[in-house]
Amino acid sequence: MDSIKNAKHIISSILSNPAYAKLGKTFHTQKSLERLKAALPLSMQQNLVRISYHPHKILFAFSHPSFANEFNRYKIKDIISCLKCYKDEFSEILPIETLQVRGYVPKQYLAKDTQSDFDISSVLAQEICYKEHSKGEFINYASDKGLHECFEQIRTLIIKLNNSDKNA
Repeated sequence: MDSIKNAKHIISSILSNPAYAKLGKTFHTQKSLERLKAALPLSMQQNLVRISYHPHKILFAFSHPSFANEFNRYKIKDIISCLKCYKDEFSEILPIETLQVRGYVPKQYLAKDTQSDFDISSVLAQEICYKEHSKGEFINYASDKGLHECFEQIRTLIIKLNNSDKNA
């Protein structure tokens, strides 16, 4: 256990050294950004590749376009409100008022997604099958003559489908 404490102590002293001020700031900023993950749903956290900070911009890299799209539509407000509520925790990320937050998919993940082995023709070739569970036994309460006739046509079709399933 002493070696772990010593390692932590060494890292802390290096990061607090003025010669390594930029490294220390980068380290603290990255730790702060990792805390922002908690504002995201678990599935989104699991598909988050990295978070990067550039002055006035935080970028969230996701492994799939659907997560980036959902993030850009619904989660940016949550991240910004989290930053505003906990200003002390995110003191390295300022000013929050002019901050841009964006989700994206890195090129290597986009390339992998477009080169998948998925073949749509195999899905289209499958026979789509639905078995009607209704027996066509319902009371037609429609008072409009045209609507009443539509429901009766539906009843006739259901009965016909059920009879054809019994004969098949």
